[in-house]
Amino acid sequence: DEVLHAAYLAECRLKARVRGAKDDLVDMLARSLTGGTGSIPSLGALAAEAGMSERTLQRRLQDRGVKFRDLVEEARRQVAIELLTMGSTPIAEIAWRLGYSDTTSFAHAFRRWTGVAPGAARRGSRPPGPR
Repeated sequence: DEVLHAAYLAECRLKARVRGAKDDLVDMLARSLTGGTGSIPSLGALAAEAGMSERTLQRRLQDRGVKFRDLVEEARRQVAIELLTMGSTPIAEIAWRLGYSDTTSFAHAFRRWTGVAPGAARRGSRPPGPR
């Protein structure tokens, strides 16, 4: 299954990005970023969920060699692929849910992540994967 394969690859890349951080905090953040409504929570929302301030969360990630923006980027990629391949959500709505100000910005990011345009991924011209 191409979608399942893409999800597994994304999970592997996320784990590699966090440089093998083996703790519950990073795992909780990754799950929170990719789960739920299809929108990406803010640093403040994740810090509140973890029971700490934004600055404390940033310091704890820094101690692990993890950048919040890398977690967000991987989560956006995963959610975008899922929404494009698993449903009929309009591309403009996916862009908005993921925090992009316009569809063009989202399309550029999606092409950078996968090597194909969002519409092509939806049509299944080539399974989205890492570039």
